[in-house]
Amino acid sequence: MEKIFKGMDNGPDVINGNFNELSDPKRDVTVNDLTVNGQLTIAPNQKNYSKTITDNNGLQFTINRIGNIVFAFFSGNPTATGSNVLLATVPAGYRPISNNYFIVEGIWDNLMTFLVTTGGQVMTGTHGSSNGGERGVQGSSVWITQDDFPE
Repeated sequence: MEKIFKGMDNGPDVINGNFNELSDPKRDVTVNDLTVNGQLTIAPNQKNYSKTITDNNGLQFTINRIGNIVFAFFSGNPTATGSNVLLATVPAGYRPISNNYFIVEGIWDNLMTFLVTTGGQVMTGTHGSSNGGERGVQGSSVWITQDDFPE
């Protein structure tokens, strides 16, 4: 951007050049402070990918991906017991960039841990176990993925 001042010889050309620079789609803009009065729309064309996984261990997973963030919600009555038991597999496109441990709450307030590995395996955690189908569980987790977008 070129400064415009009164009496400059090439004022119309500078104004035209400034407008061309502002309308360039490759223009990089840095905003230090932003106040929004109304609605702010960010990446309006960003796609939401969603998948529901029903496993044979009594759990149902619903996973949503927006950008590189994955939101997972699950519930059910796991039939597997013990630590490090494979419960389900998260498909490519939704897998975390690092192992993701999270706490799971049972209906009767029992707590356990689940793990989602970088390979997508959903397992009972090493310091907890599923409850053998005696009580339902539910939980949610959020992680970052670097997988290619699912198709």
